[in-house]
Amino acid sequence: DPYSGTVDIPSALWCILFKLFKFRLTGDQLFQMLNNRESPYVRACGALYVRLGVEPKEIWTYLGDYLLDDEVFHPTMDKHGDPTTFGEWVEQ
Repeated sequence: DPYSGTVDIPSALWCILFKLFKFRLTGDQLFQMLNNRESPYVRACGALYVRLGVEPKEIWTYLGDYLLDDEVFHPTMDKHGDPTTFGEWVEQ
């Protein structure tokens, strides 16, 4: 969700993504985010970076291997909602 409760304040994730776009991540840095095993949210941030900032012809190069990833997480702030796997989330 791009907003944190109101329509005026972007969520922390979108602020972080904005900062990462300013840094212009290298391919190695991006793969480090996607392969992070400490937090699925770091991985999700990397996947969003790919979706929004990588040339369309390169998206498969970055995300193709993650479509079958079975790490379970809650992609929203609502922890009571249904969890999904990282692979299902990447595919959406």
